[in-house]
Formats: sequence, structure tokens, C-alpha cells
Amino acid sequence: MKLSKPVVAFAAAMTMFASTAEVYSAEPFWVYDGTTSVWTFWSDGTITNESQPYFGYTAPVGADAVAGFSDAHAKSLPTGLSAEVFAVATAGQHGAGGDARANNTYVMDPGRYTVSFDYVVGPQSPTDPLAKSWAELGFEYETTDYTISASGSGHFSSTMQLPGWIAFFALTGASAADGTAQTHASLSNISVTPIPEPATSLLFLVGGAIVAVARRRSIQQSEN
Repeated sequence: MKLSKPVVAFAAAMTMFASTAEVYSAEPFWVYDGTTSVWTFWSDGTITNESQPYFGYTAPVGADAVAGFSDAHAKSLPTGLSAEVFAVATAGQHGAGGDARANNTYVMDPGRYTVSFDYVVGPQSPTDPLAKSWAELGFEYETTDYTISASGSGHFSSTMQLPGWIAFFALTGASAADGTAQTHASLSNISVTPIPEPATSLLFLVGGAIVAVARRRSIQQSEN
């Protein structure tokens, strides 16, 4: 079963507090969380499974779940995250599967920001009846979400109006009845850079003009 996109309740709650002076003027910060879950179905009818979540404000932080022939790993870094899953099955003996999800949520003042990151989406075969795998990554805020689900790598950069938070995510899943199923997804070099407000930009321009005029006058006086 394909994983749903993460809904970061903490990030959504921060929007409610963004109207207060204390939060609005606070320094931006990261929140890290994720989950891993794996299982193995044995031929005698028994099931081995494990689930491991994580949460924190200081990176790196992550979780690794292992059960029988399944392994799922999720990790959050200061400006990146990754998720990967591995499952091996032998027909008639056991089936295996698992999923992993990593989230990085950035909380800051509402405003316009340039958001950029590098990404890698691993191989996937969602329709193979014996060894399925899937992966996707992206970001979301309020009612907006952007997802990359095609295998490959690249760079993303865009300017957007943010409500006071943005949540990045990477998720993977695999299920094998026979053979090996594995995949991965990761974001790196995540950057959320504020764009100066027009009034601030104007101050910088005026300041630069004043400095330029002062320099020209100084040069003219020295020549005279």
C-alpha cells in the first residue's frame, strides 16, 4: 500500500501562533521527524514486524527498523533527508516488505522565500506482482504540495510565499513475494532563503546610492 504524504501537525500548529509577536520575531528553526516500518510473513503463518518513529530539533536524527528479511531506514540531516527500504522474499517460504518516511519542517516568519534543493528518486516498479517498490519526495505548506515521483535526480529552485512553515519529505516502500525489492529517495542542500521586502530593498538601494555619491564627491574634492 502506498504511503500517504506526511501531514506535519506541529508545522500546521505553528501557523496559528505566527500572529504573536514572540513567534513572528523568533529565530527560524527546524523540526525533524519520521517513521520506519517493516514486516515478514513466514510460511508457517507467523508474522515478524517492527516500527520505529523519531522526532527532534537537533540533527542528525533517524530510525532503522529490521524484521526478518526487511530493512527500512529514515534519516533527517541539518539541510537534507533520506529514506530507503530493502526487502527479500523466497516464494513458498516468506514474503517481506516495509516503508520509510523522513520529514524536515522549517518554521520561520511568513513571507517570500526562495526554496531550493537537490534530489534523488530511486528505482521503482509499482505494478510488479512479485517485487513492488515506490518512492517520492517533495514539500508542502498549507494547501500547496509539490511531489517528484519519477526516478532520477535533479535540482529544484522556486520563489514562493510561505505562511510561516514548509515541510519537506521523502518516502519509500517495498513489498516482495519473491526476489528483491528496494528503493530510496533523498533531498540534499535544502535552502530556504528570505527575499527582502520592497521597503527593505529600497533602503539598500538608497544606502548604496548615498555611498556612491559620497565617494564621487570625495574623488572630485581630491582632484581639485
